[in-house]
Amino acid sequence: MSNILNVIVIAAHPDEPEIYAGAISALYAEMGHRVKFVTLTDGCCGHHEMCGEELIARRKQEADEAAKHLGVLEYVVLPIPDGELMPTPEVRKEVIRQIRGWEADIVITFHPDGPGHVDNRNAGKIVRDAADFVAKVPNAVPEVPSLKKSPIFLLMPDYAARAAYSPDIVIDAGSVIEKKLRACDEHASQ
Repeated sequence: MSNILNVIVIAAHPDEPEIYAGAISALYAEMGHRVKFVTLTDGCCGHHEMCGEELIARRKQEADEAAKHLGVLEYVVLPIPDGELMPTPEVRKEVIRQIRGWEADIVITFHPDGPGHVDNRNAGKIVRDAADFVAKVPNAVPEVPSLKKSPIFLLMPDYAARAAYSPDIVIDAGSVIEKKLRACDEHASQ
């Protein structure tokens, strides 16, 4: 049995894993654990002038550069248009594939009932709905073996929830704050 954890952060838009879970991801990576980021949309709406394939390519490049600062091993951006994320069976199956394929021990995602961006809420709903299938239902998405045990699921609030949010777990991120800030800084388009 390995002491290395597999951590996956699932958010809605490129830049959110860094903003909301960048410090914890850097801490895990520094400890030798494996970290992966997945965004469920392509970020195509996230600029005041750029759009389409040019913006999607730029945001993916920014995401890849940000990951290097944090020690993130893989950064997946799904081709779902920004603003159109829905909790469909197809997206749920892709999330199951991502979690199982990474053999996740810890999954970090948005709160499914948060007050923020609709894509963020839907990302949380999709992950919540996928959670029961990851380990307990091997015939769902049978092309990727189910996990032997369910991962730990941690929720992160988006900015709209910060006033009413009371964390259950607080981790000192002072030692990696520069890594997080550098990662966030890579997202110049934002």
